[in-house]
Amino acid sequence: RALQLDPLNEIVQLAHGAPLLFAGRYDEAIVQWRKMLRTSPQNPGAHWLLSESFFCKAMYEESLAEMKAYYSSIGDREVEEALTQGYAQSGYRGAMRRAADMLAARARTTYVLPGDVAMLYVMAGEKAQALEWLEKALEVRDPGLPSMLNGDPTFETLRSDPRFQALLRRMNLPQ
Repeated sequence: RALQLDPLNEIVQLAHGAPLLFAGRYDEAIVQWRKMLRTSPQNPGAHWLLSESFFCKAMYEESLAEMKAYYSSIGDREVEEALTQGYAQSGYRGAMRRAADMLAARARTTYVLPGDVAMLYVMAGEKAQALEWLEKALEVRDPGLPSMLNGDPTFETLRSDPRFQALLRRMNLPQ
């Protein structure tokens, strides 16, 4: 209803699309993010969530393009370039790994959301590093962690891991 009342409200648009992604309705989520980007082409959240949606559909080229658009929209040219270089050297997983490594190095001197690093490592297929960064996210109380652990389909490959299950228990989230 909120979307009908205020169709250009970016918060409402994000709130409408996220449940579609979490419900595995990726095509509908993609339509929502693309529609949003037509009116708000620099919205970082829409680019990030569109990248996730494409990742979940194994549409890696599209996922990479949106992740680069995300970093461009927040003015982080270093990570954007890391994605480009990583892709040139080792494809999609290499791009995500290089971006995650860059953010992990940056986290030694400035605050970086650990959940973002974990997400990039998951997209790179680096489960151990992703779990390490999810632990860090719990330590610093990353505000995105509950939704990441409790239903974000990007983390599906980690759900059966005992360390992931332990994180759910420590946060009193359903297993």
